[in-house]
Amino acid sequence: MPTAPVYYVRCNYFLSLAVDENGDPCQFMSKASTEGEVLKEISQHIQRVHKQNPKELENTMKFCIRKSGTKTYGTRAPGGHH
Repeated sequence: MPTAPVYYVRCNYFLSLAVDENGDPCQFMSKASTEGEVLKEISQHIQRVHKQNPKELENTMKFCIRKSGTKTYGTRAPGGHH
């Protein structure tokens, strides 16, 4: 039985030079069962840690959200791999 996909986004997907509370490159990742939950969590993170207005980055954040567990294997015809 397939597992439900997990939505995720890393802070550094859209804030490439962001640093965490310690001054290190930010490695924060939000994971949840819906895009909305991911968006809410990452918005709280960038507001709290990076002092950015999440509304200004909302479209970029939405574009950067990925979904795991959705890759379909075996869909290429034989000899279709290069």
